[in-house]
Amino acid sequence: MSGAAASVGLTGEFERGTMVQTNAHDVANYILKKTGRIQAIKLQKLCYLAQGWNLAWLREPLFNDEIRAWRYGPVIYSLYQRHGGMHYLDEWNHGNPDDTHLSADQKKIIDAVIQRNAHKDGFDLVRDTHTHEIWKTKFEEAEPNRRGYEVLTVEDIRKEFDRLDDELMKATS
Repeated sequence: MSGAAASVGLTGEFERGTMVQTNAHDVANYILKKTGRIQAIKLQKLCYLAQGWNLAWLREPLFNDEIRAWRYGPVIYSLYQRHGGMHYLDEWNHGNPDDTHLSADQKKIIDAVIQRNAHKDGFDLVRDTHTHEIWKTKFEEAEPNRRGYEVLTVEDIRKEFDRLDDELMKATS
């Protein structure tokens, strides 16, 4: 476990493959309960960031919902299907209404993502995610008629966040 992972209080005390699998709706529900009213685009980016850091630090996906490379960065399509056209969200009535599907370490990762991005709006996070190599590769190099359909795989996201974790460690050492 990296020093960055330990800095958010991860215990690392879990058995690989034993965590209850959540879905993106569970994560969105948890985030909205923590933040209250939020831009839909910010919710999307926080869920993506939580997925990435969960993959980098716990080595397992937080959820299996498909993430696509869209014009405004990574989008969890199943969430978009529920909020499409809405700019702000006050609640999320999908997924598990409580947080029992999330492990203590998963909650710590999500909480750290929320805290570290609290001062940013959704479009700040769009700009941030546009710097991710995975998004650039999938979106910018896609045929124009395929943009928005390209899927960011779990493995590609893990590699991206491993790279970001390495950069974070170099910057703080």
